Amino acid sequence: MQPDLKKALERAALLGHQTTALGANLYGHVPHIAPEAWLHIAYRGLTPAELSKMEVSLGRSMPASLSEFFASSNGISLFSSHLDIYGLRSDYARTGDARWQPFDIIDTNITERPRGTPKNWILIGSYFFDGSFVAIDTNSEEVFRLAPSPSVSVVNTWKNLNHFISTEVTRLSTLFDDHGHLTVGIENTVPN
Repeated sequence: MQPDLKKALERAALLGHQTTALGANLYGHVPHIAPEAWLHIAYRGLTPAELSKMEVSLGRSMPASLSEFFASSNGISLFSSHLDIYGLRSDYARTGDARWQPFDIIDTNITERPRGTPKNWILIGSYFFDGSFVAIDTNSEEVFRLAPSPSVSVVNTWKNLNHFISTEVTRLSTLFDDHGHLTVGIENTVPN
């Protein structure tokens, strides 16, 4: 796990930490958001068979950095879902431990994929404020934030997945206090 992400999770754990029966790690209980809300949620890593299933469903191979990420975490929800990285969802239950699952990367890339998205891009996440997608180029491993739908124009670029996660965790960490309260306007949760 990246040092910046690990630091953010450890900081949030001071507000509470819980692991569900399905292996989701909940960090930073934030009842001011909702009674059962958490600042960060890191889902258990995928097995090689699950990674293979994801690639088959997506119809493309994942770049090495994305495979490594999924092996350690099947997606992650950061800063009260202001930034989500999607994963493989196995159940759509809204109760019990099954509710603690990532947004579905398969649905996003197959049935909800914006028109004009290059075939070699995988949509891997989104920002809450404006619904803008985050994509990774399977060839170059560059990461992009796209303008809100229906456009697929690039508004931000990072050199790779690790750079994206590190940069965004560091930036977003400055927008929240030690109790998980957003200290600036919500529009600041997306990068300039």
